[in-house]
Amino acid sequence: ENTVLETENGNSIKIKNIIPGTILKYEEVVTAVVEIDAKNIKNVKKMKYNETTFTGKNVLIAEDLGVKHSDNIDMIDHVNVDKLYHLITDKGTFYIDGLTFFDYDGCLIQTLDIFEDKKKS
Repeated sequence: ENTVLETENGNSIKIKNIIPGTILKYEEVVTAVVEIDAKNIKNVKKMKYNETTFTGKNVLIAEDLGVKHSDNIDMIDHVNVDKLYHLITDKGTFYIDGLTFFDYDGCLIQTLDIFEDKKKS
């Protein structure tokens, strides 16, 4: 809830305060904010990647050589949170501290693609 994103006009806003229609730094338009009841979700992690700290369960970061899944990111600690927040944007991604995060739909698509590939082999 306290993850900060930058808007197109240079302001910083916490993810929990973003509303649909917000335009982020690189002109991504937020089309929806996903608010997840996390009270019963196990293994929510506080993670650190390239000096950026964030919390989540299934997070995907786009890299030059592919996709980095939260299972392969250094965990700082397990955390208990009431809610998790994610975004859906018109571009399928958004940026935090220079890292390219897949939006909620992008995470689902990537996960389903991986599942389908495993199912075929």
